Amino acid sequence: MRAVVVATPVKNHYDLASKALIAGKDVLVEKPMTKTLSEAEKLVALAKKQNKVLMVDHTFLFSGPVLKIKELLQKKVLGNLWYYYADRANLGKLQKDVNVLWDLAVHDLSILNFIQDNQPTSLLARGSYHAGNEIEEIAGLVLTYPKNFFAYINVSWLSPVKTRKIVLAGDKKMLVFDDALSEGKLKIFNCQIKFQANKVNYLNGDSQILTYADQEPLLNMAEQFIKAVSQNKRPLTDGHFGLAVVKQLTAANKSLLTNRPIKL
Repeated sequence: MRAVVVATPVKNHYDLASKALIAGKDVLVEKPMTKTLSEAEKLVALAKKQNKVLMVDHTFLFSGPVLKIKELLQKKVLGNLWYYYADRANLGKLQKDVNVLWDLAVHDLSILNFIQDNQPTSLLARGSYHAGNEIEEIAGLVLTYPKNFFAYINVSWLSPVKTRKIVLAGDKKMLVFDDALSEGKLKIFNCQIKFQANKVNYLNGDSQILTYADQEPLLNMAEQFIKAVSQNKRPLTDGHFGLAVVKQLTAANKSLLTNRPIKL
């Protein structure tokens, strides 16, 4: 056996992944990589010491719509970015070891870290719990970036309907990725708002459904892990990528506890 896949509750990730690395195995671990920042740092250092592949399963980054969004941003199709808004909600499943940010917002943090180069400079988290386990089931996360770009992520385990929507707006065009739809998931809108001579000009143009590679994200992720192991190549979502996400989630927890913004 050359490699190990760790797909357990997050509280067990570090223990199992570290044992596998020490045993000389390459490791693929479910998201988030670890439950604590110190565990994430130790795991990355251990993988480097053992010269083994450490990859995190941030599956969305291997999906057609997210790869298409990355392509559009690289080509500056949307222009200068204004904001990213995400809404992820459903009824359950309540987790016992992590809050809703670690369960759902982790997707958007990984997407944000992937699609654009800038890292957030600060974040502010708010949340509440109602089911009695004192683990936040509803939360909002605001991330501030350079160049007047910000992201707002809304997540909930207490919603009667399932939503999986991202809105990304720029000064040239805007797009919507609605993963809850069976078709037409990704749309781009020719919308602009411009201020000229103390007047506001609105351009509400047409919209277009975008096409993208229709491939299974989980398969793409697994193939990249196999390639990384067989060719000793660095995977897209390596340990350092997973560490960055855990760092942001840790800061979000600190913001929840202190009720104040956290600098990153």
